[in-house]
Amino acid sequence: MTLPDSFLYKDFNSGTEFVDFKMETIEVYLKPMEKVLDSDAKNFYKEKFLKYIRLAKYANKFFVKSECRAQMKRTVSYKIDVTIDEKGSIDECQCECAVGMGPSAHCKHVCCILLALHNFSSNGEIVSEETCTQRLQTFHHSKPYKGSPIKGKSLPLANKNGSEVQFDPRPAKYRNCANYNDYFRNVCLNHRGVSKFPIS
Repeated sequence: MTLPDSFLYKDFNSGTEFVDFKMETIEVYLKPMEKVLDSDAKNFYKEKFLKYIRLAKYANKFFVKSECRAQMKRTVSYKIDVTIDEKGSIDECQCECAVGMGPSAHCKHVCCILLALHNFSSNGEIVSEETCTQRLQTFHHSKPYKGSPIKGKSLPLANKNGSEVQFDPRPAKYRNCANYNDYFRNVCLNHRGVSKFPIS
């Protein structure tokens, strides 16, 4: 296919000038190859396999350039070119895939872009792959906790040797001493400047 310069292509938007592209035009184009607009092309379009669609008007023709992801390999994509005249009929199509040789390509990737052009002509919208900036960031949102809370005494805490974890910082000989509560209370109350003593 003979294509115009790349700088002439512009992104599709609601104000883009385009022909009245009907479904009958697609059926007429696919009929000589005994092909119809099957579910593969519709699923490609619905699942946003199209990466982008760009349009250039040159020599009274509309040149559409697009890129579609492969069905089985997410990292592979094929470039597609479509030429449409001012009356809305399809002149030429080509695709980079194995069966997309122009100028009369009729692979599922070409069918997908033709379906997208029909939808744009009828309702002014095109469904394409979302860019990284279209969806709001969510990494700073807290994720909901789905577990059930348990009491601290039921936590499964144990050392490497299997014994329970001891949180008492005192040496073993000072633990569980007789009258320790009274001793601790007297120290706090009799300390000078007790009003500034945090433990009191």
